Amino acid sequence: MRAPGLQWPRFRTARPAGGGGVASAPASAPAATSAAEYGTVSGMPDRDQRIVALSSDEIRRRFLAFFEARGHTVVPSASLVPAGDQTLLFTNSGMVQFKDVLTGRETRSYRRAADVQRCLRVAGKHNDFEEVGRTPRHHTFFEMLGNWSFGDYFKREAIHWAWQLLTEEYGI
Repeated sequence: MRAPGLQWPRFRTARPAGGGGVASAPASAPAATSAAEYGTVSGMPDRDQRIVALSSDEIRRRFLAFFEARGHTVVPSASLVPAGDQTLLFTNSGMVQFKDVLTGRETRSYRRAADVQRCLRVAGKHNDFEEVGRTPRHHTFFEMLGNWSFGDYFKREAIHWAWQLLTEEYGI
């Protein structure tokens, strides 16, 4: 469900001169004859000036403070090499340190948690290795920000808080 007043951009597709890939532009944008008319070399519009750029440190800090204010216990990042888990060589997602809690084999003193988990993906099920370096989003080492509920709240609350975090806290 869309928040009141939110309008998603509509895109039209056009083939660039000479064939090849597909170029996209917002449907409301006038027809362009070159990528430069959109403001960047990539053909995408310039960054929205209403959105304030934040450092990764500030994004982490605000994320943890946001969920701590909503009753989450801030949990430090677990080791990149999971202790006692024979199924993983490296921590490849944010849920690894909570695996036993999520499967019911372990309980913690808290029912809500927030963390910034260091992750490494190199092979196996989450094999992004061959994509590393091809796009800005493929890395082998990254941090995953997570808010966790162990039976305390569910999708409705998680979606509400995600929307609040993005729109009110980050101003997106």
